[in-house]
Amino acid sequence: MNMPMTNQDSKLLFIQQVDSMWRCLIVEVTLTQAPKIAETIEVDSEESLQALIELHEPDKTYSILSGAETVCRTTSLPDVEQEQMHEALRLQAEARLLGGTPAYRRVMAPLDSSIGETNRVGLIISWPEKNESDIPEYLKESNFIPDTVALAALLDGIRPTEPMLIANPSDGAVSLAIS
Repeated sequence: MNMPMTNQDSKLLFIQQVDSMWRCLIVEVTLTQAPKIAETIEVDSEESLQALIELHEPDKTYSILSGAETVCRTTSLPDVEQEQMHEALRLQAEARLLGGTPAYRRVMAPLDSSIGETNRVGLIISWPEKNESDIPEYLKESNFIPDTVALAALLDGIRPTEPMLIANPSDGAVSLAIS
């Protein structure tokens, strides 16, 4: 789950709301170096978050959704070419979701395989139709990432022996990544 490279340097902002607090991570991405954490900060209001966004002017903003707001399913994928893998994942998603989730409320991605693995795992994420998330107006154009996808992105072909988790004390959600 590599982030696509652009032809220029960019600044990314990752945010996660926990109760009335907003956890923020500002990352600088260049073509010649690994991504660099520029700043981590917590702000205590939507007004403070909006001021932070205006101050840093990120090229992209990613808002991490709680596990309580999404449903994540996994599936095994065949050892085939990338294009065929995406088609296989799409067919498995349709079978598992039974056409009950429109395309704009779901996302799918194959995870990278680890050394020695032949099959890959696919993630199928959906958002319930009656999601009651209150999203501030200035975040409407953000990219939204379920926390399970954030965990999977950290794995990137690595299979740790211990589980990874994200816990959100404001809604009680716990999301796990287990190899």
